[in-house]
Amino acid sequence: QVGSSLQNPSIGPAFTKMSSFLIVYSDYCNNHQKALDVVERCSKHNSSFNHFLNQKRKDPRSRKLDLNSFLIKPLQRICKYPLFLRELLRHTKKEDSEYKEVEEALKKIEQTVKLVNESKRRDESQAKLKEVQAKFINGQKLGIVDSQRSYICEAKIRLADD
Repeated sequence: QVGSSLQNPSIGPAFTKMSSFLIVYSDYCNNHQKALDVVERCSKHNSSFNHFLNQKRKDPRSRKLDLNSFLIKPLQRICKYPLFLRELLRHTKKEDSEYKEVEEALKKIEQTVKLVNESKRRDESQAKLKEVQAKFINGQKLGIVDSQRSYICEAKIRLADD
């Protein structure tokens, strides 16, 4: 049910209620590139899979979009929710009963998007730390990778001659 009744739907409460469930986007976002890599690898090495993807792309219901185009949609969508709610607020009178509800929904959705973005940054940082650790001789476990550490920056260094 959206809002207080089906005859009088309310967008604000629907988004407020939905916002707590959107945190699952963190996992989706963090694994998106891995999913793209799997699709690419399977497409190259499995002709049946590649044929299946081509057939589905030709299906009118897919609007000629490939699988990767569908895999990006959830990431694009979560970024659009705050834009939609801001626009809705802009066109809602402050004295309207829905204004506060939409305003609250916007705050909740922005918090959720912020958490998803922070999760993605942490995941990328951990991946970069793993990359750095793997560059050491024989992949020694040097304790570089730790959930309390984050990758800050990258730079080239030049050793000075004696």
